Amino acid sequence: MRMSGLYSILFVIITLTSIRRRETIEAASCRQDFSLKFAFCSDKGFRFVPTDLLPDLRGLFLDENFLTTLTNETFERYPRLRELTLDNNNISRIEEGAFSPLKNLFRFSIAYNLYVPTLKKSMFSSHSLADFNTAYSNVKTFAGDIVACLAQGTVLSLSGNNLRKINWTSSNLLSDIYLDSNIFRQISKESFIFNNSVNMLDLSRNPIEFIETIVISSFHVKHIILTDTGIAVSQVSNFFHGIRLSMFIKGFDFTGANFHTIRNGFFAPLKGKNLDKVDIEMNSIDMIEDNGFDGLAGVSQLQLGLKNLEEIEPSVFNGMMALRSLTLDANRILTLSGKSTPWNISLIHLNLAGNEFTAIDDSAFHGLKTLKTLDLSRNFKLQRWWVRYQLFLLKLCFIGYEEIHDDVDRGEFEYDIAIMLDEADDEWVNQHLRPALMERVPDFNRIVCGDEELMLGMYYLDAVHYATEKSFKTIFVISHAALQDQWFMMKFRTVLDHVNDVGTEKMILVFVEDIEDDELPFLIRLFLSDHRPYLVWPDDERGQDYFWEELIRDLTVNLRCNHLIPPN
Repeated sequence: MRMSGLYSILFVIITLTSIRRRETIEAASCRQDFSLKFAFCSDKGFRFVPTDLLPDLRGLFLDENFLTTLTNETFERYPRLRELTLDNNNISRIEEGAFSPLKNLFRFSIAYNLYVPTLKKSMFSSHSLADFNTAYSNVKTFAGDIVACLAQGTVLSLSGNNLRKINWTSSNLLSDIYLDSNIFRQISKESFIFNNSVNMLDLSRNPIEFIETIVISSFHVKHIILTDTGIAVSQVSNFFHGIRLSMFIKGFDFTGANFHTIRNGFFAPLKGKNLDKVDIEMNSIDMIEDNGFDGLAGVSQLQLGLKNLEEIEPSVFNGMMALRSLTLDANRILTLSGKSTPWNISLIHLNLAGNEFTAIDDSAFHGLKTLKTLDLSRNFKLQRWWVRYQLFLLKLCFIGYEEIHDDVDRGEFEYDIAIMLDEADDEWVNQHLRPALMERVPDFNRIVCGDEELMLGMYYLDAVHYATEKSFKTIFVISHAALQDQWFMMKFRTVLDHVNDVGTEKMILVFVEDIEDDELPFLIRLFLSDHRPYLVWPDDERGQDYFWEELIRDLTVNLRCNHLIPPN
């Protein structure tokens, strides 16, 4: 009997030791950043949350594991967590107080799980949640009380679930709400009680059959997105009427996939409504009647995606007296002519990038007396030199500006160039970039390239900051692989913060692959939208010669950031 008791004690000790050892192994398999106090435990095969990480952890990334249950004790060890990611697990059971220990939780994501049960206000104790994501987790109801406890400015994502009704009576001020790809069939008083004040509401890709005008008009929403719903023309009219009656809506995105003609009067319900921005994607449209845009006279920014249109006449925009920015990028427009009817609107910005122009008539821009910026990039059928020449003349004609050079001499820096890249791009850097620099700028020989050449004895991001701070120029090599690397994007944020602090255009992006706009992370889009320098590696030899000339020109001078000038 005594021996039996002794064996039992030994078994308990061995079991506890093994659990402790397993926890240590689990923690060791996570990549921990001791300066940021982040633990990266993604795709490690965990069935339980590791229990031996930093006790003062601020960020925990547990996506792509095999978690199924979250208990009241799961996060007790990490009360200082501000960021928690649980995406792509098999979570189907959450105890009532699972997240209660996390009083400072700021960013929460539990997207792409098998079946997330109804989340309740009582599960959370944090009052500072600013990013809440439960997308694609088979959510059927989302209680209004949890919406009421979200912090001001929160981004709430409920995309890709099974929501058909909401009853949110709170009036708190949120940022963006994503309800796209659910199963809403009606936007009516019975199915859509929504009193929150938000910047953007996305209702795309819902099978909407009925829209009640009074519900749209009651929204306290600045921008509403209703794309890829396949709604009937009669319901589009109700949608537009609701926007016109709204005191808050200042812009909308709309896709009408089943329409082939924009007829006179289509936008008439919007007549008299002033709107900041309208984005219209109608990929099946092949004709616009003469007064097709009648009703949009109060729109200041218009973006059109009309993939079947090969020609567009300036006259179709007549009457749009408030229009200042027109974007027609990524269409299939072949010709643009102002011979028959010149432009009769006061455009400041015109974007014709990504079309199929083979030539542009000399009269194409007649009437655009106020034009300041024109984008004809990515029209690959146009001769590159011709486009550059015309843009140069337009700049001299409409703009005329003086570049402001930075006074700091290159010799005052420890390095000439810092090159930031993903290891997948080593081959391109070694075969193309390094040889070109040696040949064309041999005196730029103080180069720090890649992670292995960063300063030793420093935390990783501190070493990245040191390299760019001590370099005259920093080149970022951008590829699909780089954009998938979380550490690469953290490097990008670190360098961008430094560049913004010093106010100098000392950072150049080099795209070694063709990357679509919608694949670009927000920070890179922000960088490009601010007219910052970037280059795209071309396939042809002539284009590559031009690429190196542009790169060397940008490398040899630092300009002060000037946000009042158009992009180069």
